[in-house]
Amino acid sequence: MESSFPKQKKSHNKGLDSANFQEISEEEKVNIHKNNQKSHKKPQKGKKENNSKEDENVSRDYIKSLKKNSYVKTDKEPDEILPGFYLGSIGAALNKRALHECKIEYILCCSDGIQSAFPNNYTYKVLKLQDTPFEDITKYFEESSEFIHNALSKGKRILVHCFAGRSRSATIVISYLLKHRSMSLEQALEFVKKKRAAADPNRGFLDQLHEYEKKLRGTLERGS
Repeated sequence: MESSFPKQKKSHNKGLDSANFQEISEEEKVNIHKNNQKSHKKPQKGKKENNSKEDENVSRDYIKSLKKNSYVKTDKEPDEILPGFYLGSIGAALNKRALHECKIEYILCCSDGIQSAFPNNYTYKVLKLQDTPFEDITKYFEESSEFIHNALSKGKRILVHCFAGRSRSATIVISYLLKHRSMSLEQALEFVKKKRAAADPNRGFLDQLHEYEKKLRGTLERGS
């Protein structure tokens, strides 16, 4: 059955559709691939393993490879959805000044292909998600909500991000609001958009959120 949600308007803002690194050049894709390989290299025999130093080198190269990305340049500030709970783009995730000022300690990355930029400074969780309507994002709702809730219940501050902070990460944030803040999908979507105008889950994700909302309501009704 077709979803009751209106079709999403195409944005004319360059770079907002971040699926599959559309804003990254071929050269940068090669650099990111090389950096991913570096991060998984085994220490050579006879050499003392120094994970901290290697992490720093990989992160430095990785951040350098993303310098030309539009979000890193223009969308660097995380948006606070709830007290201590932030949503943003890759630009916010790489902005150490903003992370420090917001006192963020936990980072949830909702994109396949993004590394943990500062592994020695923050607690990371990475969801390997593609921004396509056919991606099964539902399977990540429970574990992401648990990660977010665990951080907030400890009084920690958390950033949820993908490349654009638009579709994948916004969907994960909305799923948390459905479960832990008892909002309807309509309320959660409107609430998040007011806090971050760029938030705009793709049609497939909206359909999955709609099904998740029905599942949560059914659970509540059976428990009452």
